[in-house]
Amino acid sequence: PVASSVICGGGIARPKWAHTGRTGKVVCNMDIMMTQEEVNSMTPAQIMERIETSLDHNEHVWQIENKVKFRGKRFAEGLERLLYRCPDCGEEFSMRTKDDEIFCEKCGFRARYTHYGKLEKVNGNRCPERIDLWFDEEKDAVRKQVSEPGFEICKPVCLFLENANKNGYRFVTAGKLTLDKDNLTFDADGDYRPKDVDSKYKIGEMDFTSPVEGVETEPVEEEFKHMVFPIKNFVTIANIPGDSLDLYDEKHTYRMMFSKEKASTKYVLSIEEINDALGRIKK
Repeated sequence: PVASSVICGGGIARPKWAHTGRTGKVVCNMDIMMTQEEVNSMTPAQIMERIETSLDHNEHVWQIENKVKFRGKRFAEGLERLLYRCPDCGEEFSMRTKDDEIFCEKCGFRARYTHYGKLEKVNGNRCPERIDLWFDEEKDAVRKQVSEPGFEICKPVCLFLENANKNGYRFVTAGKLTLDKDNLTFDADGDYRPKDVDSKYKIGEMDFTSPVEGVETEPVEEEFKHMVFPIKNFVTIANIPGDSLDLYDEKHTYRMMFSKEKASTKYVLSIEEINDALGRIKK
């Protein structure tokens, strides 16, 4: 027999986009997904469909329908890392957060993220009522952008690499990360970086600072000045919403940290849409 375990509320208690944790009811629902007899009689496609159906869960719908309250301070702060596009004017990377509110610096749109999981409009013309509905609108916008000829995104990032002890990352160089329909490409801004980066940048201290005048420098390794990652190699990319993308090849693990606009969410959505359009993602 195969059992299922679905945790409801875990992603709300510790959202990946948030600056803080919050407290509230977390429920673990366990059930029999398939008996042994069913497993023996089902095709692989039927088994996969049963797995997907049994594990299907929407945290935001669950919280609202069950009226579950979560408590915490700075409740909406960090949400702009996930919800980067204004639902009212469509501007990207103009969203900011403070306390329980998310707002657009361009048009003045403002909404409150309640402790019961709803998004309530404070100012503006329209507001999705849940985080996942807002996120779906971003997906729709990205889908249209990706379909346009010459699609490309280019944003400044800081490149980090696994450190010598393999227990964190070290700063390599600042540069630009470009995404088109074929590749994700990193190009360094210069040939030098601050000296002794292994000792200056410890695990958990991912400083965005680029080399400055008057600081002793050392050359950037040639292999990291220009790197190309084919999109076809990734169904999606591990990321910290807004902040970073994690990539790898046969040599290294890389972390691209966005130093200005918090754009990693859009990069991930774009890569998924590109692969989906080319039939690389199985549904």
